[in-house]
Amino acid sequence: MFEVIGYTEAAGSVVDLSSLYNKDSKQVNVLVLSAGNKENCVKEGSCLEIFMLQAQLLKGGCADRRGCIRDEILQKRHYAAAQPLSSAVLGPNNRAFGYCIRTRTIQKFLLDEGISDTEDIVQVTPERETEGHALGSASLLLSPHQLWLVSLGKDGSLCVFETSCMRVLELDAAAIQHVYINIDEAGFNLAKRKGR
Repeated sequence: MFEVIGYTEAAGSVVDLSSLYNKDSKQVNVLVLSAGNKENCVKEGSCLEIFMLQAQLLKGGCADRRGCIRDEILQKRHYAAAQPLSSAVLGPNNRAFGYCIRTRTIQKFLLDEGISDTEDIVQVTPERETEGHALGSASLLLSPHQLWLVSLGKDGSLCVFETSCMRVLELDAAAIQHVYINIDEAGFNLAKRKGR
């Protein structure tokens, strides 16, 4: 069943959203990637915010009269990435993955849980970077079993990475054969086969 329980505000205009549900703790985590603004984030980078909601806290009224989810129900953590990201997904074990527009890399971040004040902004640096797509930005998706990260570039290329080591998975597919048929002026067939 789907139900709107209320709303909250992000640091800036939302660029991407990602959610992750932990069955053991019955907690929903939502990662918000936003452009942010100069007061609450970084000047040229991106803001990453995590909103955490425990399922058992939803039993009573969790929103105020305007529909805003109360702070005691929704935990918030704020992070700042120094470089601009076009896409971000929340992974397991306090990890997040982002696609950096400037360096054209996929970055893996460790998001520290030990933030005491919800207003503190923690600067995060990538713990690992992997080469991305040659032509501009990309969108990231995490597989349901959280072992693979998929990136889809604007150029139409698709890459699958292992989330643990950020290595590109080799896809076992047979080469597609193409036949180019060229007939010269004398009528000879100059067919060539090429694998792709």
